[in-house]
Amino acid sequence: MYTGYRIDGGRIYGPSGYTQHWLRDGHVYGPSGYTQCWIRDDRIYGPSGYTQCWIRDDRIYGPKENLPWT
Repeated sequence: MYTGYRIDGGRIYGPSGYTQHWLRDGHVYGPSGYTQCWIRDDRIYGPSGYTQCWIRDDRIYGPKENLPWT
C-alpha cells in the first residue's frame, strides 16, 4: 500500500509536502539530526528494526503508521 510519502532529491515528502527529513548515505536525518532510521536494500529500518515499509520507484510503501519519522 502506498503511504503517500516519497523521496525526491534525497528529501522525504509526505501528503502535505516536505517533511523536513532527508537521506544521506542511507540514513534518515531530521531537524534534530540523525533519527536512528536507515534504509538498506530499499527497506526502511527504525530504532526497533524493520518497519515493514519499503521503497520502490522513490515511493514509500507499507503501513503508514510504521514510518518512524511520522
